Amino acid sequence: MADKQNTRRQTTRRGALVALALSAAVAAPPAQAGNVGDSHTGASSPNPDAELIGVCAGFGPARHAYNTHADDGDEHPEVQRLWAAYRQSVDAIDDAKPQTMAGILAIARAAKVEARAPDGSDLPENGPAAAWAWNIVNDLLRLYGQPGERAA
Repeated sequence: MADKQNTRRQTTRRGALVALALSAAVAAPPAQAGNVGDSHTGASSPNPDAELIGVCAGFGPARHAYNTHADDGDEHPEVQRLWAAYRQSVDAIDDAKPQTMAGILAIARAAKVEARAPDGSDLPENGPAAAWAWNIVNDLLRLYGQPGERAA
């Protein structure tokens, strides 16, 4: 009789940190891309992360569109166009330096979309989601951490 294999996935420390960062971020209410209000004066100014938030909002549909047509073959012009749009979003999120919590949350939501497997489980280690989650940790420390904790 063959030994039964343990089918439970081992949780690594990095995986647990990624899951914690993602679940905390996606549980928050949706971020507003438009304006950021000043709580002292009541004035509002354009959100410095508006473009990033827009890219992140379009990431899920771009990923879904590519995945829907990926079986059409790599040489198909529509698949190439969809792949280019998906990669452009990934590259923009990779390079982002959010300036607001709204920008950080937008990246967290994109990471959650990227980590979602077809069966509904989350696999952040199989794509850029894990790196984005670690970037979120660094961005939070850069923006809100104590001087000794702040990332460069």
